[in-house]
Amino acid sequence: FGLLVRAQDTSRQAKKIWLFLAFFGFATLSMGWSADLGMAVRMMFKLVAPVAFMLFIAINIGRIGIPTLLRAVVLSGVVYAVATILSWGLGLTLNHEFGLPATSRAVTSGHLLAPVSVLFAELATKPGVVRLILALFLTGTLLAGFTRITIAGLFGSVSIAFFLRLKGFARVALPVLGVLGFIALFTLVGQFRERMFLNRADQFSFTTVLEDPSRAVEAIGGSGRYLAWNIAFNRLFKPNPLLGSGVGSAQLMFVDQGGAQISAVHSEVLRLLCDVGIVGFALYVLAWVQLFWLTRRRLRESQNGPLRTVATAAM
Repeated sequence: FGLLVRAQDTSRQAKKIWLFLAFFGFATLSMGWSADLGMAVRMMFKLVAPVAFMLFIAINIGRIGIPTLLRAVVLSGVVYAVATILSWGLGLTLNHEFGLPATSRAVTSGHLLAPVSVLFAELATKPGVVRLILALFLTGTLLAGFTRITIAGLFGSVSIAFFLRLKGFARVALPVLGVLGFIALFTLVGQFRERMFLNRADQFSFTTVLEDPSRAVEAIGGSGRYLAWNIAFNRLFKPNPLLGSGVGSAQLMFVDQGGAQISAVHSEVLRLLCDVGIVGFALYVLAWVQLFWLTRRRLRESQNGPLRTVATAAM
């Protein structure tokens, strides 16, 4: 409704990301050869929602202003983190995991990436004690979620924010330190090492990972994901690699297993390949490249100020 009442503004902003519209058009067509219309509709909402929300912000940012948007994102992160800590402390979470009630720790910690990205983008452009305290608080809460992919996102966000800001040797050194820091966390801290390598944790250390990265990658515990990926790839992608099996097909396959330990494919890359094939996946990747290019242009045009901060956080 928010997009429709300002249809002209929505249309003007949507034209800038026309490759996303092309992808959505193809994904909608793929519903015609999907095995389940209900699951296809569900997955279409999943795909469209983030872009629709982005457009909603784009058509309203002139009224609320970028500084207000950034403060709102950070405030939402702080409220979210406090609610998570209280829920965990009161024992309201699933299996006493560090997350919100009825929500996995992966989802909980994942939502903190946006406010963390904003805070580190602000620290890179305009340092301050309050921002530093908030950034450390949200970083600690995110780490407590104990989820590998989210922690990787955290290290990536911090490295990119300062890479875009710094010059010379420091610009390269910080991302390298970020990668080394991620490896150190999952090799030097026992609990994180066991999470990464499961029953082979005692075979790896910081030194052994750097000496033989390929062996470490092969030993990463997938918790059943690798088998799931193999099944999905063979059943859904191989029969129709160009067009896929129709949007929603990958999720449907695991829901139909009934009682299976894995309820999702756990890979958006593989999900898209299975659902919309090479054609749809190529459109999706190109759409993100287009958005990346637009953001990069905004970053180059901006000086120190809110526009540079929001562009940095977006990157």
